[in-house]
Amino acid sequence: MATALAVLAALALGWAWAAAARDHQLAHAMERDEVQRAATDGLVALHTIDHAEITEHLDRWQEVTDGELQEDLRDDRESQRDRAEATETVAIAEPRRVVVTDLDRREGTARVIAVLAVEVSVGGDDPATQTRRVNAELSDTGEGWRLIRVEAVS
Repeated sequence: MATALAVLAALALGWAWAAAARDHQLAHAMERDEVQRAATDGLVALHTIDHAEITEHLDRWQEVTDGELQEDLRDDRESQRDRAEATETVAIAEPRRVVVTDLDRREGTARVIAVLAVEVSVGGDDPATQTRRVNAELSDTGEGWRLIRVEAVS
């Protein structure tokens, strides 16, 4: 009888341990998906601009960024506005691939690599599609994941 109880207890503990491991893996996967969504949304926003709706686009840049990147974009806002309006720039980005390469849930940091297709038209000319490859870092602000660094990769 004692042996049967020991076996049942071991099975129950084993099942509980496996369930806890699955829960941790599931939570990690869900967080990774959230990072990927935020990175995709943010990178598309930062690579999309329309001189006719410049204020909305520049506001969106502030919404998807944080830290020094957000400050730099805020400081450069008027020159971005002037440049887009003067050149009549329209750029529309679409994600091709966004991959989370690192996620540290305890530190609230993540890194991604991404490929975007950006259709750019200047001065009303026919649009040309450019491929942009970027590395990006994100931070969990408590209100969601925000881009804190973006760099072009050649």
